[in-house]
Amino acid sequence: MRKHGHWPALDGLRGISILLVIVHNIDAFSTASGWLWPAQLLAQAGWIGVQIFFVLSGFLITLILLDTRDSNNYYRAFFARRALRIMPLYYLVLFAGLIVLPALVELSPERLVSYQHQFWLWTFLTNWAEPFDRTVQGFPHFWSLAVEEQFYLLWPLLIRRSSSHGALALCVALMVAALVIRCAMLFSDAKPEMIYMFTICRMDALAAGGLCALLLRASGTIQYLDRRRHLLAPCGLALGAAAALLTSGFAPFAATTLTYGHSLLAISIALILLSLVLPPPPGVSSTLQRLLAFGPLRSTGKYSYAMYVLHIPLFAIAATLPQSVRTMSLEHPLLNTVILTGCCYLAGALSYHVIEKPFLALKRRFVARDTVRAGASQET
Repeated sequence: MRKHGHWPALDGLRGISILLVIVHNIDAFSTASGWLWPAQLLAQAGWIGVQIFFVLSGFLITLILLDTRDSNNYYRAFFARRALRIMPLYYLVLFAGLIVLPALVELSPERLVSYQHQFWLWTFLTNWAEPFDRTVQGFPHFWSLAVEEQFYLLWPLLIRRSSSHGALALCVALMVAALVIRCAMLFSDAKPEMIYMFTICRMDALAAGGLCALLLRASGTIQYLDRRRHLLAPCGLALGAAAALLTSGFAPFAATTLTYGHSLLAISIALILLSLVLPPPPGVSSTLQRLLAFGPLRSTGKYSYAMYVLHIPLFAIAATLPQSVRTMSLEHPLLNTVILTGCCYLAGALSYHVIEKPFLALKRRFVARDTVRAGASQET
């Protein structure tokens, strides 16, 4: 069994993902002009950070499942470790926002009305409810966490029951199926939000990550890819650039984005991911690997889960600041973005070390037995 260690570049890739999402959701550049127009384009396309998260998560989780599928506590170890990673902070934030906050603060009638839909949040089903106007104020971003958790309810079973070739075929089939489903829904006039949030529509990115993990485990494939490693990242970047042109800069709800745009983006990210994880020659690393291994970027990736969970609540707090402060932030969108992003980083670091880390330490009680666990240090 081939062992894989920690890939510093993947921390950096995760860091880029959360920064893109935060800049997108701050939405400070929507009316920008002049020299800020590149920032406006970047902010519009920032949702692709979620797509990067999906591909990266699909890769890391699939690799862990492959490493442990001969274990006699395969399911227990996987689900316990996932729960310890995701649920403590997730449910703590829900409890604080939905139970404690209304008891302490007088909330707006609109917000209180939205709280009647909280069932979907507690059960990780919000991605199926939000497109039907069942969004809970303060938590519109939790849909992507629901997509991942739903996917991983079935994924361990499918990986364990499938042969290597069968799993490869399954990943390809899911990628094709997601594209077909998105096209069918678009042509049947489904709401764009449905196509954007439904698990069946976004499973191609997760499957693309799973495909990368399976390819990394196939010795013949690794040799083939290794001979072409210098082409992977350039091809991925070129495909991503082409996709951006074809989708008007990844406009989130454009028909081109919602159909083949998602597919091209997933493949583009998968190619870049493969270029980062293929075993390099001794003492050699690519320029992209060195850039993504930059310390501050890696630490941002380390805190990315908490940054994602907390960034919308932090924006809500910022919206309660005095009018003069909010007016100044509108007049200086770049400064506003830097300050809010810095606050998200600090909140993420605090959450990681105070809340998440004690629960992560409990993972050692749920190690898969009778197997070599590889790459688990980089679990999402």
